[in-house]
Amino acid sequence: MLNPHLNSNSDTEELESKLRRREKRNLVLRVISRIVITGVCTITAILLPGFGKVMAFLGSFSAFLICIILPVSQSIPASHPFLPLTLSVT
Repeated sequence: MLNPHLNSNSDTEELESKLRRREKRNLVLRVISRIVITGVCTITAILLPGFGKVMAFLGSFSAFLICIILPVSQSIPASHPFLPLTLSVT
């Protein structure tokens, strides 16, 4: 049972049915969006000769961001809890 405050078993079944439909819809939308993005990138790469360089730059920037910038930015507040997270202008 999802919620102990529900009045009947049919309410629970209805909520579970809605949840299953939502999960199925999200899965279908995720698959469709991945296919569309892959298709757009492929067509753009065919039509624009320099698009490979742009994608290479985006990939290298993303790798640098994930491997260097994000861990450092997360370790600063963990190692220095007294530092403010925002700057205030006085």
